[in-house]
Amino acid sequence: QMEVLQTTLAQEREKAQVAESRRRAKAARGIEHHALQQSAQFAARLFTHAAGPELETRLFDLLVDNLSSLSSDQIAALSTQWGEPPEVIMVASAYPFAEDRRQRLEETLTEVTGLSVPVDYQQTPDLLAGLRITIGAWVLHANVRDELKAFAEFAYAAG
Repeated sequence: QMEVLQTTLAQEREKAQVAESRRRAKAARGIEHHALQQSAQFAARLFTHAAGPELETRLFDLLVDNLSSLSSDQIAALSTQWGEPPEVIMVASAYPFAEDRRQRLEETLTEVTGLSVPVDYQQTPDLLAGLRITIGAWVLHANVRDELKAFAEFAYAAG
């Protein structure tokens, strides 16, 4: 009978340890989630204040450079993602595009996509800085708003 009591006590201690371990892990996840939310809010405030034409120019240059350096395999993979060839390529930017930047972007898009279609430009200030390019079903996000949204979604998913 003493042996049964000792076994029962050992099992109860183990259950209590497991429960305490789970409680601590849940508390740690809660703290981590809160920290990620605060980080996302801080980044949003920071980038909202830092966003401007200079940042958009930098994002534009990075985008064009990266598109220009895609391999033929990467280009082939991209071309399968937009579905039917679009009649127009949509480019949204937070700030107006100068003609030389439009020309540079259009040359790069023609080179990468192999498409010879008009490019429709829209000014979308809520992007904060950067571009969103839509080619059929394919959307390329190279802007502050979408990056912040992805960061916030990551913070939410981590919690």
